[in-house]
Amino acid sequence: MNKNYNILVLDDNPVIVKSIIHRISNLNDSYSYQFNFTINSHYYDINLANYNHKSLSNFIKAKNITHLALDRGFFELSINDDLVLTKKNGAIKKIDELLRPIDFTRLKQVKRAIVYTYDEPDKASEWYVESSALQNEMADCLGGRFQKSDIDVIRSNSEIYQYSGVNLYEKEGEPYDNEYNILGLIPDFKLYGLFLGELIYHRVLLTIIQSRKQQAVKKKKSRVLNVVLLYIMLTSIAIGANSIYDLFESTKVKPFLIYVAVVLGLILPVFIIIAKPDILLSIDDE
Repeated sequence: MNKNYNILVLDDNPVIVKSIIHRISNLNDSYSYQFNFTINSHYYDINLANYNHKSLSNFIKAKNITHLALDRGFFELSINDDLVLTKKNGAIKKIDELLRPIDFTRLKQVKRAIVYTYDEPDKASEWYVESSALQNEMADCLGGRFQKSDIDVIRSNSEIYQYSGVNLYEKEGEPYDNEYNILGLIPDFKLYGLFLGELIYHRVLLTIIQSRKQQAVKKKKSRVLNVVLLYIMLTSIAIGANSIYDLFESTKVKPFLIYVAVVLGLILPVFIIIAKPDILLSIDDE
């Protein structure tokens, strides 16, 4: 059966989002034939002015989101001509502030998160962050069900852009009008989004493959245990049935035969079936 994995992209920049989703869609079309699963991407528009965490939670549940792709910082943005603009003195929120009110213990289908940030390499900056610190921050935000190892971090500036000598936000801060400043150029953000989509897709793909390998090992061990328990159950039923037959053939009441018949012929098989129902019925937890 073909299984669907769903990535939810949360980003304040719609240009980046569209490029991420476009790239993930293309990669899924190219590679999904090799696997018995597909990787889909979804977008939820977070408007800081009227953000509702319950609406986002319902969206995650309705779309059966399994992976989160999260921009670290959210600003009030606008699109004009070939520019992305940021509102002067506009609201600023970090992703952990937006997600913290959501009870992820009720959204068990969400397995992993990827946090990406065009980070500031200057350690004195408010936006400087170490990968391990961001993992801890997000693990705490998403609830006790998430461990540090369940969260990937992409620091796109300090790990990639800075080395290449390219500055995505070269025009950031230049005035546009009385209400907005320039954040950057749309073509630059499109390329950045395609780049992120490539990274996000392959990181999700890798974790799915690793998870499936681990599940295959667990299922193999479980099947061996099931065979042993099935043998014990059938043997006990046979012994119990023989004891019941001996009771009918005997002219005297024999407590020992009654005990064996009840325990081995009824109680033990029922207990095994209740404890391990997958002996008789295949159960796929994935």
